[in-house]
Amino acid sequence: MKVHLFGLFAEALGADLIEVQDVVTVTQLRAVLTALHPVFVSTPYRVAVDRRVAADADDITAAHELAALPPFSGG
Repeated sequence: MKVHLFGLFAEALGADLIEVQDVVTVTQLRAVLTALHPVFVSTPYRVAVDRRVAADADDITAAHELAALPPFSGG
């Protein structure tokens, strides 16, 4: 499934879209991202599912639009 990356996540990984496999919950997605790059350990972030902030226990499928959202600033 595809995960959109923004801000410092996109910069750190050199891509604004990545593919992950074998995840069915937001918690599992977080574990995969943590193993992928240390920026996901050092930076607090939220996961969005279909453009809404998701809870860690939420289920996800390849049909969902997923995004890792770093802290944003500005107004």
